[in-house]
Amino acid sequence: MKKDLYVKILEFGEKNSDGFNTDSVLKNEKLSLNDWESKIINQYFLHAYQNTRKYQAGGYPKLETLFILIEGDVHQQHTNPGCKYVINLDARFKYIDYKELVSAKKTSRNAIIIAIISVLLTLCGYYLTYNIYKDQKQTPIIINPKQMQEIKEMKINPSLIENKIDDVIDEQKNMINAINENKK
Repeated sequence: MKKDLYVKILEFGEKNSDGFNTDSVLKNEKLSLNDWESKIINQYFLHAYQNTRKYQAGGYPKLETLFILIEGDVHQQHTNPGCKYVINLDARFKYIDYKELVSAKKTSRNAIIIAIISVLLTLCGYYLTYNIYKDQKQTPIIINPKQMQEIKEMKINPSLIENKIDDVIDEQKNMINAINENKK
């Protein structure tokens, strides 16, 4: 996807934060500016230059531009190689916002993919569970008559249960006594 002129200039400005002249932007092959883009950028340079001249003369209003003239003589042309420009703070902050937006879009795409995978895994788990349950439900449970008779004849003997409970209580008392003797 071809980048917007504004984004290309902001990226260039961030990479060259120590300053640049008009030729390093307008004749830059990496930026590959066409004629109308070069005219727009040249106008931004001119506005930055004129803003500096107006500021020194105490005049207003400020012209819109992406750049600030940081070095050079206001009595020269704005295209003079001695004039050095940087990206203004407003444009710099907009570029930071742009990078955050791009990052957020990538993150949201990843989150959507993870959510879709989670839903698919949940559906697969549900399908497998349903089929396993269906198979178990359809399998008959067979109890042989002899086993059934033994179950019916089983009786619970209360005295056996009482004896087991007494044994457990005695073991607990012995453990407590042993702990108390070790503390002494």
